[in-house]
Amino acid sequence: MEIRGDFDVPVAGAEAAYLLHTPTRREAADWVRRDPLVRHGHYVPDIVEWRLVGINTGAVDPALKPPDDLTTSTTET
Repeated sequence: MEIRGDFDVPVAGAEAAYLLHTPTRREAADWVRRDPLVRHGHYVPDIVEWRLVGINTGAVDPALKPPDDLTTSTTET
């Protein structure tokens, strides 16, 4: 899975970002190296792991569903 786009204004020197869902950091690095803007030196990648918190990750990708023991349920009172 990939989400990408430019920022309205640079953030800490970054003009754009990718959000990649890969099994390993190495696979993310391999993916980024294939980007033509990186290959031709227009951008320098900085790979940062992002641990999602407080969202339904299963809505993003069913493979990201948390273990059953972390799933919470709500009960109306």
